[in-house]
Amino acid sequence: MVCKMKKRILAWSLAAGMALLLTACSQRNEPQTESPTAASAAGEAVVTEAGTESKENTEQTAGIEAAEGITSAGSEGAAESTALAEEETETESVTGTGNGDAGDILIAYFSNTGNTEAVAGQIAELTGGTLAEIQRAQEYEDLQSEAEEEIQEGIRPEITVSVSNVEDYDTVFIGYPIWWDEAPAMISTFLESYDFSGKTLIPFCTSASDSIDNSLHIFGELCPDATIAQGLTANDDADIEAWLRELGLISESAGSNILIAYFSVPETDGTDTVAGASRVAVDGEVLGNCQYIAQLIQEETGGDLFRIETVQEYPGTHAPVYLPGAV
Repeated sequence: MVCKMKKRILAWSLAAGMALLLTACSQRNEPQTESPTAASAAGEAVVTEAGTESKENTEQTAGIEAAEGITSAGSEGAAESTALAEEETETESVTGTGNGDAGDILIAYFSNTGNTEAVAGQIAELTGGTLAEIQRAQEYEDLQSEAEEEIQEGIRPEITVSVSNVEDYDTVFIGYPIWWDEAPAMISTFLESYDFSGKTLIPFCTSASDSIDNSLHIFGELCPDATIAQGLTANDDADIEAWLRELGLISESAGSNILIAYFSVPETDGTDTVAGASRVAVDGEVLGNCQYIAQLIQEETGGDLFRIETVQEYPGTHAPVYLPGAV
């Protein structure tokens, strides 16, 4: 009896041992899983720690870069940044830029009587640029004496500018009237107030008698690292568009979406080419009044001319055209 009991206990022990061994093997071979809550909590902890470390590293790096004066391109991209800067400098020359991004064009101007403001407005209309008015912070009490003294003595009066982000523009027109054969002192203040390195500056002026030439020296003196484009004395509105085309700021096809349709029948019954009631003589050529006006419009807009013609040609004299009693 005792022997049987011992055998049963031994069998149970062996069975229990085998069960434990199988359970251990099973757990070792199966993938471990966690409850969604536990897994989520563990994941958030990792992301938070990684995010904190990344943020701390970024802030430390940014602080070091700022302290050392390193650009956002980093030291590893310095050569590439230099190459890009050189490439941009080469393309900064205005000629050949065509209809570039109008958001990169600023037309800054000082105007005392409104003439320069009108020219600035025309440039803005043709280029799509942004207007920025330069004003003296305090009005002159004695314009003649104070303005001349500022120019002669190199005084820099305080100014206000209607646009705050001047340095965001790559191409900057700068307009002014000619005073004592020079630009008003406010223009020098403007040039000294911003960093125009790598920018393209385009001077223009209005004057009843003087050209822009003598005033241009301030641009090279105050902005030696900028590209100074060909300036214009804008006394004739017709010169402005041609000047902008030469600079490459408006393309030759800028007016191609404009059609100038006209109907014109000049009288040609006379033997000499002189102006008459319905014709204009230009360099020996007889033009109809409407034809002449259409050509003037084309010169200003760059549009295309389209002459409307009748199937049956009108006679050279208008007498048969105006029949008595005809409406």
